[in-house]
Amino acid sequence: MTLLSEALNRDEPEDDEAAVGGDPYERDTNAPEEEDLMALLLPQGQLPRCADRFSLLYNAAAIYGWVKQGSPACAAASLAGSWNALMSLGRSAEGALSVDDLLDVLRRNLEHTISRRRDKIDRLLGASFEPIDCALRVRVAAEGKHFGAKQKTGERLTPKQCIRLLREVVLSGASGNTAASEPDAGAAAADESPSELAFRLFGELVLAEDASMAAEEEEEEAEGADAECCNLGPPKGTPRDSSWKWRADVASFYAAVGGLEKLCRPKSSTAFFGNQDLASALRSLSDERTDAACRLLPLAGRAPPKGQAVAEGYVRLSPADGEETAAAQWRALQAHFVLPGRVVRDILVSTCPTLFFGSDASRAGSGRPGTLVCRRCGAFRCCVLC
Repeated sequence: MTLLSEALNRDEPEDDEAAVGGDPYERDTNAPEEEDLMALLLPQGQLPRCADRFSLLYNAAAIYGWVKQGSPACAAASLAGSWNALMSLGRSAEGALSVDDLLDVLRRNLEHTISRRRDKIDRLLGASFEPIDCALRVRVAAEGKHFGAKQKTGERLTPKQCIRLLREVVLSGASGNTAASEPDAGAAAADESPSELAFRLFGELVLAEDASMAAEEEEEEAEGADAECCNLGPPKGTPRDSSWKWRADVASFYAAVGGLEKLCRPKSSTAFFGNQDLASALRSLSDERTDAACRLLPLAGRAPPKGQAVAEGYVRLSPADGEETAAAQWRALQAHFVLPGRVVRDILVSTCPTLFFGSDASRAGSGRPGTLVCRRCGAFRCCVLC
C-alpha cells in the first residue's frame, strides 16, 4: 500500500524549520498539489522492468480531492480529502472541504466533550469545578507547563504532575475554609461561597483518599490485626458521591483540555483524536448537510473494535499470517478499494486517504504484495469511508 505522504516524499526544508524556531513539524511537501500523475503513480515515472507482473489501481477522486496539510493536522486533512473524493469534488471546487473546515468541526466537537466531562465532575463533586480549574490553570502556568505542549520540550504537563498540582491547589484552597476542619463540616455554612464550597468538598475527597491509603498501609503492617479495625472511613461531610473515583475523571477532562490546546496552536495538531473522534466528526458533517452524508467504518485490523460497526467483510490481520493469507488479505482490500462510493483510509502511519494500491515488486519473481502488517507493533488498521 502506498500513501500520498510517501509518494510525494514529505520533507522538512530549512526555511520551515526556522519559521517555527528550529522545531520541525509534520506537514506535507512544498511541491504543488497538481502533480504529474504518471510520475506520482509509477516508480521513476515508468513501468518497472524488473517485475514479472505489475498491476496498479488508483483513485483519481482521492488524488484530485486531496488537500495539503501545513501542520500536524493529519486527521483533518484525511477527512477533508476523503469527503471531497466521496462527493466527487476537486480540492478547488465549490463546496470542497479544506483542512480548516475539518479543524473547525473537530474543535467544536472537542469543546462539547470538555463541557460534558466538566459537567460530570460538577455533578459528582456537588459543586462547580470551575474555581478549582481556574486556580489549577494559574498554578500550571506558574510552573511553566502546558496541558497540550510537546513532550520533548519539557513543558508538557503529565497526568501525574496534573494530579499532584491539583491536590496541592485543592488542599491550599481548602485550608482557608476553617469549616472543613470542624466536626460538622458536612453542613456548609450559610454564607459559604461557591468557590469555598468547591474547595471544601474536593479537599474532603483528597483527605478521604489519604485516609484510605493510610488505612491500607496500616492493614499491611499490622500482623494478625482485624482488617476492619483499620478502616477509618471517609471524614464527615463527604461530597455527594463518596465512592467517586475522581482521578480518572479529572485526568480525562484535562487530557481533552490538552487536546484542545494542541488543536488551537498556530500549527494545529490533531494528535489527540482517535478513530471514534473522526467518526463523530463525519457524523457532525453529515448532520449539517441535507444533500450528502458519509460514515467511517473499520475495515481491517487485529480484531473488530468492540461496540463499533465495521465494514462488511472485515479483514483480520496478524503478524503470523503466511504468504497465502497475506495475499488473500491484499485481494480483499483491493476489492474494497474498487467499490464505488468508497474511500479506503490507512491509519497505520498516516491518516491520508489511500490513493493507490500497487504490487511491491522490487525484484523479479517476487509474488508477495505490499506488506500489510506493521513491523514495529505487528498491527495494522484500515478504515473505509462510504
